[in-house]
Amino acid sequence: AQPLQRLPMGRARQEFLKELRLALEDGIIQPICAKLEEDLRLLVHATMQGTRQALPLSPPEDALAFLRLRPLRLTESDVVDIKDQVELRLSRHFYDLAALAPQDAEAYVRMREQASHRYGLNLVDGGLPAGSLAQGLDVIDVMRNMHLLATQYCYSLHQQFFTQAAHGDAKIRTITVEHLTASIRVH
Repeated sequence: AQPLQRLPMGRARQEFLKELRLALEDGIIQPICAKLEEDLRLLVHATMQGTRQALPLSPPEDALAFLRLRPLRLTESDVVDIKDQVELRLSRHFYDLAALAPQDAEAYVRMREQASHRYGLNLVDGGLPAGSLAQGLDVIDVMRNMHLLATQYCYSLHQQFFTQAAHGDAKIRTITVEHLTASIRVH
């Protein structure tokens, strides 16, 4: 249904649609983004810190209800999809925060994964490199120090790379398949 289709064409209709979009943005989309980000941040922080008692129990039901809505067709050419808008804004926000604080990039990767699992959101991975060890990585050293790899690195099944566990350093070290294959080619 297109409830606003019967509005007469002209400036009044355009102003009304503009106000309606602004009301949706300020009253629904922005508050949902804030709620979801807070929930994801608390969930990931509690998981990373190992404090299970601080885990949020369940997703906010009101936010879930809005995410399940079909796209709202205001006119024939004007559609507002709340879920799509939330995905777009959270993707952009997580990218900006990861770019500003690369040491927290792993937390934002985990928040994206949880957004998919908990809310069914498909957030875009910013694809920011966390640094490269390609020049200094030697596959033979990795094999000799396999015990260090096992104790100091975590493997991301979702992203398919090793990430050095937090140890107070501001840099995040990663080892990808590309790093290993480049090292093998050298030998």
